[in-house]
Amino acid sequence: MGTSGRLLIATALSLVLLLIYDKLVIRPRVEKQKAIQNQSQKTEEKISLEQKDKEQNKKDDALREFIDIAKAKSSVSVIFKDDFQYVQISDKGIGKIELPKFALTPNSEQNYKFDSPLDIIFISNGKIIDFSAVLSGDSINLSYDSITGVIKFEKISNYSFSLKYEFFNSSTFQIINITPVFILRKSVVDDSRLVVVSSKVEDLKDLDNKQNLNFIGEDSRYFSFIFYVPGGVNHFGSEESNVFYGTKLIGERYVDFYVKFFAGPKIPEELSKFSENTRVVAGYGFLGPISEFLVFSLEKINKIVQNMGFSIIILSVIIRVLFFPLSAVSFKSFKKIKDIQPEIEKIKEKYKDDKERMSREIFELYRREKVNPFSGCLPLLIQIPIFIALYNALMHSVDLRHAPFVLWIKDLSEPDSLYALQIAGMNISIRLLPLIMGLSFLVQQIMTPQTYQDKTMKIFNYLMPIMFIFILWNVPSGLQIYWITTNIVGLIQQFFVMKFYK
Repeated sequence: MGTSGRLLIATALSLVLLLIYDKLVIRPRVEKQKAIQNQSQKTEEKISLEQKDKEQNKKDDALREFIDIAKAKSSVSVIFKDDFQYVQISDKGIGKIELPKFALTPNSEQNYKFDSPLDIIFISNGKIIDFSAVLSGDSINLSYDSITGVIKFEKISNYSFSLKYEFFNSSTFQIINITPVFILRKSVVDDSRLVVVSSKVEDLKDLDNKQNLNFIGEDSRYFSFIFYVPGGVNHFGSEESNVFYGTKLIGERYVDFYVKFFAGPKIPEELSKFSENTRVVAGYGFLGPISEFLVFSLEKINKIVQNMGFSIIILSVIIRVLFFPLSAVSFKSFKKIKDIQPEIEKIKEKYKDDKERMSREIFELYRREKVNPFSGCLPLLIQIPIFIALYNALMHSVDLRHAPFVLWIKDLSEPDSLYALQIAGMNISIRLLPLIMGLSFLVQQIMTPQTYQDKTMKIFNYLMPIMFIFILWNVPSGLQIYWITTNIVGLIQQFFVMKFYK
C-alpha cells in the first residue's frame, strides 16, 4: 500500500475517532451543562415569580389595610350645597358628591352621585396617623400628638372645588413629616373605570405602578370624578380600587397642600375651568372643536324646540342642506359614469389582452365626456369628518341622557325598545329604529347609480343595509334618529338631482 493510501486510511480513522469522542464524551458534557443551565434558569424564574407574588401580596395587604382603617376610623363631616353639587367632605376625604341637575335614573327623585369615591389618610414613618377630628364652622380641625391641622373647602367653578390641608407643629423637638395617601375606588352605579388623564384617557390598570401621576379619577360615559395633586402620586391597586402616595410633607412648624376636584358632566367648558389638561375627558376625539360646535348648535336649537329628538332632526337637516352642493356634485358624477358604463365595458372587452391600451382608452373616454372618476368621491370625503364629529357629539353629549322623544322612545341615550320577547329565558328587545334606518339605507343604495357591472359587488351593495342593522342594533336612539334623518334627506336630494339634472 502506498503512502497516499495509508494517509487516506489514517484520515478516515481520525474522523471516526473524533465522531466517537464527540458522541461519547463532548455531547454528554454539553447536554449536562445545558440541563444545569436550564435548571438554574427555572429556579431563577421560580424565585422571580415568588418574589413578584410576595410583592403583590404585600401590596394587596397594604391596600386592604388602608381601606379597612379608612372605613373603620371615626369621622366627622360637613356638607356644602349649591345648584350644581352636593359635596360631603370628612376628615377621611370625600364622603359623597351628588349632582342635583341630573337624576340617577329616568323619573327618579335621587340624584346622580359618586358615593365614597376617595379617602384621604396620612402616614408618618410607615404608620397611619389616627387624627382626632372636630367640626369648626365650615372647617374640620385635626389633632394628633403635637400636630394640629385644618381642612378647608373652596368652590372653584360649577363642578370644581378644592380641599386645602394645613398642618401646624407645636413641638420644638420634632418636625412635621407626613405623607398623604389617597384611596380611589369605583363609586358610581353605571359602568365606569378608574383612569389617569394625560394627553389621553388611559385605564389605571394598564399603567406601571411606579409611574408619577397628576390627574386621576373615575370615568363613565357622561360623568367624571377627577382629582389633581400637585407633584403627582405613585399608585398600586386593582381595577376596583387604587392606593396613591402623595409627595411627602416636611417642615418644622407648618406645611400645607391642596387637592383639586372635578365631579360632574363631561362638558368641555366645565372641564377647562378645572384644567385645560382634562378637556380630553369629554371624549370628542381629534375632531373635538367640530363636535363642540355641533353640541353648541344642538343646545341652541333645543332651547327653541324643547325636545332633543326634534333638535337632532333639525340639526341633521341643516347639515345635509349645507352640504347639498357637494352631494349634488357626487350624484351628477355617479350618473355620468353610469351613462358611459356600456362604452367602458366595450373598451374592456376589446382590449382585454392589452391592459395598458385599455387604460388609455378609458381615460380618453373620460376626457371626451368630461367625466372625472374621482369627483364623485371627493365631496363625500369632505363630509366624513363632519359626520364623525356629529356622531361623537351625540354619543357623549350629556343633554341626550334620559331625554325623551315621542311615542315609545323614552331615552335618546339608550337603544329604543318597542317591546321585549322572552325566548329561552332571555330578554330580546325588538327595536324599530334600526329597521327603519336599514330600510332607508337600502332605498338609498337602490337609487344610487351603480358604476360597476360585477354581480358580486351588486349583491354586496344590497347586503350592506342588512349588515348595518346588526352593527347599529344597540346604538343609542339619538344616533339612530340622526342616521335615519340623514338618509331620508339624502334620498330627497338624490331624487331631486336625478330628476332635474340633464
